[in-house]
Amino acid sequence: MPVHQVIVDSIMEDKNSYFLWLESLVNSFGIVYHFMYENNISKSYYTFFDAFHFYPYVGDKIIDKINNNTTDINNSFGIILNKENIENYYNNSRTLDAL
Repeated sequence: MPVHQVIVDSIMEDKNSYFLWLESLVNSFGIVYHFMYENNISKSYYTFFDAFHFYPYVGDKIIDKINNNTTDINNSFGIILNKENIENYYNNSRTLDAL
């Protein structure tokens, strides 16, 4: 589920645990719809009631992403992780930190 950027920043303080968690989810389920990272939704103060509870229209965006795999070029909301791309996601996230 998506959370506000304040929580994402807190989670990312221990990136190894974060990526181990994602990897274990992918290994268990094969595919994970991932929303808990910095994106347009997490950075907005108008999408959450508090840090953990989003407004209904955000839930609609989640459902749309899962049901239709929408890829709106102006919206970076929702990443599909699987065994083929999780290592690339991990490596790209580490590269972004080095910049």
